[in-house]
Order: sequence, then C-alpha cells, then structure tokens
Amino acid sequence: MQRALAKVLGEMPDVKPVTMSPSDSSILSRLFAPKGSMATTNPFTGNITYNPAAMQGQSQDELENTVAHELTHSRQAQNTPWWKTAANLFKSDVTVPAGINQNSPMNNPYVWRPHEMEAFQTERNRAMTQPYPVEPILGTRDIQLSRPRKQIDVGPSSIKR
Repeated sequence: MQRALAKVLGEMPDVKPVTMSPSDSSILSRLFAPKGSMATTNPFTGNITYNPAAMQGQSQDELENTVAHELTHSRQAQNTPWWKTAANLFKSDVTVPAGINQNSPMNNPYVWRPHEMEAFQTERNRAMTQPYPVEPILGTRDIQLSRPRKQIDVGPSSIKR
C-alpha cells in the first residue's frame, strides 16, 4: 500500500503527504471505520486508514485507484477549516435524485455527497487511463471493442467512362 501511496501522491502534487496505515493498527480505526469499506480518510487530518482484508485480491491499479479516491478526501481535509468539517458532521445527508431505481447502487445518499462525487470522479478519471477500467460505483467494466478491418472494394468501379 505504501508503494501505491507514493505513486499516487506523485500524480497528485497538490495533496500534502499523509500517513496511510492498516485499520487493525488502531482500536479507534476498528471501531469507527464503516463496515465493508476498503479505506477511510480522517476528515480533520487527511490521514488514511485501509482495511487489509477488503484490499485482498485487488490489482495494483485498483489499489492505486482507491488511494487516489482517498487522497482526494485528504486534499478536501487539507483545504477545509476544522470548524467547517465539524459543522458538516451535524448536517443531514443529501437526498437521492428522483428517478433512481430502488435496486440501483446509485440509490444511496452517500454516493450523492459532493465530496464523494469529487472523489469518485478522481477515481473514475484515473481508471479511464487503464486497459480495462472499472466504474467505481457500479463495478462495471467498459467493453473493449476491436477495430473493424478496412475492407477493400474490389468490385467494378462506379466511375463512368
């Protein structure tokens, strides 16, 4: 994970260096990390905690995409005064836009939070530079179509003599 952090920090020079540690290294991390999350970012410090079990089986590109997502949150923490961050903890969650299917992964207020939308877009942009990009929310892959072969027309010419 430290290699992924170093690489992605190099790609995001506007983010000040942060620490990244496994969630099992701190009792507070284990208590406050959302269940099933791969990684979380402290909204006050920007430091990242990751879940080693959830990261199991991820490719290097997927690890780096997750780190890019979390570093976006680190940048947000670094650019937001602590009192605004504290005030946001008491705000009600955003609502899901009308027309979203009930069974869709997009039917989740978390996905529509402005900070999350920015982080998912960072992750999406980075994934699009990779051979088989994975959409971060839906988990779908883009289908790579082969280019059609150029066909040479060997039929009679349509030019009149």
